[in-house]
Amino acid sequence: MHRPWYRWIALGWLALIVLAAASASWLPLPFQPGQTDTASIATAPSAATQHWLGTDALGRDVLAELLYGSRTLVGVSLPATALLTLLAVLLGATAGYWGNTRLRLTRAQWLGGSYATLLTALYLLLPRTGGATMMAWLLWLLIGGALAWGLGRTGWGRAREAVPLDSWILGIAAILGSVPRLILLVILAAVMPFSVVSAILMLGMLFWPGMMRLVRAEMLRMKALPYLEAARALGLTDTQIMWRHAWPALRGLVATSSLLYLTVVIGLETTLSFLGIGLPAEQASWGHLLAAARLAPEAWWVAAFPGVSLLLTLLSLRVVARKKII
Repeated sequence: MHRPWYRWIALGWLALIVLAAASASWLPLPFQPGQTDTASIATAPSAATQHWLGTDALGRDVLAELLYGSRTLVGVSLPATALLTLLAVLLGATAGYWGNTRLRLTRAQWLGGSYATLLTALYLLLPRTGGATMMAWLLWLLIGGALAWGLGRTGWGRAREAVPLDSWILGIAAILGSVPRLILLVILAAVMPFSVVSAILMLGMLFWPGMMRLVRAEMLRMKALPYLEAARALGLTDTQIMWRHAWPALRGLVATSSLLYLTVVIGLETTLSFLGIGLPAEQASWGHLLAAARLAPEAWWVAAFPGVSLLLTLLSLRVVARKKII
């Protein structure tokens, strides 16, 4: 199939960004990110000063900040998108396939799972003092597991109840969707240290509901198709049906949605850094570089190079995703 020229350009630009991120530390750059050159403050691009793309108002080399900023861009956006995609696929497929009645657990399993979830939440939220707290948590977890096992031996504990997975997952998604995500990120960044790892976790765990709803809707459509009914009648387990039949049909939707959500994650990470509430100031980022342009408005190159790079990256992702949709 013939591919239009602009798609090749988009793929080439994305490959260039990944290559720059992977090889930034090995390139023979005359200046390192964060290094200030007091003799060149807001200097225009020049080969004489070895500042090929100029400097910002603090004397930092724009080329070094741009290259190392691409590493931050790739290192944050790709894992965060992978995390939200994983959560969306697992939760969306679970909600669509099992619904509110297909999954039935014993009362002992209900109590054991609820106890373990509550105990783990308390362990993560309450202040910890080291190994002693972990040992106490493990001890109480073992005690709860023993009690659940004992209840499972009784007639009352073996009785099964339906698990309303669909309602639970949709409820959590509705709660997350009721507050603008940027506001949530600003609140979280204000109350906890913001690092690369925390940025990945926050972006991944806050942005799965939209893709989850798409996966759930597709799973509901496929669940009623004859070939899945035939596979179920032949005795295939739910796991085999999900892996062999449902997942191949979901891959195109997941791939396209992942690319589109990658643009959202990139835009939000850059926005937070631009506002000064994202990654640490010493971390090279395109958002930090765009923010530095406010200190010297006449230095057009400080905003032009990261701005154009960001625009081309987002447009390239849209072009690749659009081709997958078509």
